[in-house]
This record gives sequence, structure tokens and C-alpha cells, in this order.
Amino acid sequence: MLIGAIGVGAGFGPLLLQGVVSDVRRPGWLFGPYLLRGAVDLTLAATGSFAVAAGSLVAHGLGTSTGNVTYNSVLQTGVPDRIRGRVFAFYDIVWQTARLISIGVGGVLADAFGITVVYALGGVLLLAAGLLGVVRAGTRPGPCDSEPNAGSGSAD
Repeated sequence: MLIGAIGVGAGFGPLLLQGVVSDVRRPGWLFGPYLLRGAVDLTLAATGSFAVAAGSLVAHGLGTSTGNVTYNSVLQTGVPDRIRGRVFAFYDIVWQTARLISIGVGGVLADAFGITVVYALGGVLLLAAGLLGVVRAGTRPGPCDSEPNAGSGSAD
């Protein structure tokens, strides 16, 4: 049932994002899902309520799917055509490898310290990463501040 809550959020995430944000390609939007997921992890660390956990996991699904839409949109518009496939392949390898490592490390930490500590630590790290990203995104131009596919070499 709780896994289903993630799926519900993931299904509605892109629809909600398109209704709220006019241009998902803005690099600043990359970090909202980190903040949301950090809040979800801290909520899961603090609650034993099934209903609160289910609602939090719906938010987890929203954050995961909207983050995926934003990441892919930024990559598609910010990476030149001639290398886009290689960049996406590399991105996928790094992302999937990091997920596998985090599952293993999370399991070891949960065994040693308990799941509450793992959720709390994950929540704090996600909030810190999200805040850092929001601050940094506001100080530098992103790939969407120019024409899409600028420098793609397609006119060569």
C-alpha cells in the first residue's frame, strides 16, 4: 500500500508540475524535489502513523517524478545534439550506480543505527543539497538562458 502511494504521487507529479510551472527547463527547478524529498525523509523519521507515512510517500512520488522531468528537460535543452546520447547514457549510469550504492549504504547504516537515523540523516542531507542548489542556481546563468541547443554544432 505504501509503495502504491509513491506511484500515485509519481503519476500526478508531471501533471501538477506542468500546471504550476510554465518552463520546467529552468535549472533552478532542479532543486525543489531535493527540498521536498528532504522534508519527506524527516517526516518519515518522525512518525509512526500509517496515514502520515502514506501522505508523505505520495509527496515522495511527486518529488521524484517532477525531478526526473526537470532533469531530463534541462539535459535535453542544455546539451548539444552531437553528444546528447552519450551524456544521457553517462547520466543514467551514474544515477543508477548511485542508487545501488545508496541502497547498500542505507541498509548497513539502518542495521547499525536504526532506520529512523537513516531517514533523519538523509532528510538533512537532501535539505542541505536543495538549499545549496537553490542559492547557487540564483547566482549563475543556466543552460536555458540562451537558445536551446546553442552550440550544438548542427550548423557546422
